[in-house]
Amino acid sequence: MGIQSVVNMLHIVSLSGGKDSTAMLLMMLEREMPIDYILFCDTGVEFPEMYEHLQKVDDYIGEKYGKHITYLKSDKDYQYYFSERVITKGERKGTKGYGYASTRNRWCTDRLKVKPQEKFTKALKQPYILYCGIAADEPERLKQYEYKRYPLAEWGVTEAQCLDYCKALGFTWGGLYDKFNRTGCYLCPLQSKNDWRVLYKNYPELFKRAMEIEAGKQGTDLMNRCRLTDYKAQFEFETKTGKSYKRYPRDPDKIKKFQDKEIALLEKEKQCPKEQK
Repeated sequence: MGIQSVVNMLHIVSLSGGKDSTAMLLMMLEREMPIDYILFCDTGVEFPEMYEHLQKVDDYIGEKYGKHITYLKSDKDYQYYFSERVITKGERKGTKGYGYASTRNRWCTDRLKVKPQEKFTKALKQPYILYCGIAADEPERLKQYEYKRYPLAEWGVTEAQCLDYCKALGFTWGGLYDKFNRTGCYLCPLQSKNDWRVLYKNYPELFKRAMEIEAGKQGTDLMNRCRLTDYKAQFEFETKTGKSYKRYPRDPDKIKKFQDKEIALLEKEKQCPKEQK
């Protein structure tokens, strides 16, 4: 018997809060599709604008459709898993903390999102369909499970169309999508250096908090083998020179030579300004 024909099937929306899942939720409501629960798993390290956006969505769907978001959260926070949890298996058995997540080990998604959602759905003790917001132009993310559906992909809705649709309804995330390439957790290790740069400039308190968490776990690096202390030193120098550097040395001796060279160039430019057009 197919899952669609099971009696008392529950319909659950997985809401990350981003443009795709938000668009999916609103489009499903517009189409009068059945929805029993709207689940948001709070990692505790979301942008302030994301929480504001979720409240705005909740107010909107509450007034228009009589629906509300159910907030879920792990028993333990991000910092616990990052630097405190004792590893019980594998080569790192006995050590503390997972450290930074990677593309091969996204423990943060599993522990802070998947597990709380699974705990909630298991307690329902009913069969369900989980609706996930993956756009039509993300085919590599579409995984076939009997209990999952991807409405955006089914409807041919792209990521760009999702953002345009949400903005047309007044959902702007406080400009997050204008600042960042992505709107996940503010300390996601998979984000680009430029996103870290934007965080440093626009959200100094969040950058500082990310550094405090990182300090609790030695021997873990970001994707390009850097730590936030490295980025902070680079961004401070960029503030001084007014430039952004795609490539920046990490070796202390090379850093000094690089900085001396850049400062010398700036001094030369001041003494010999370019001719005005």
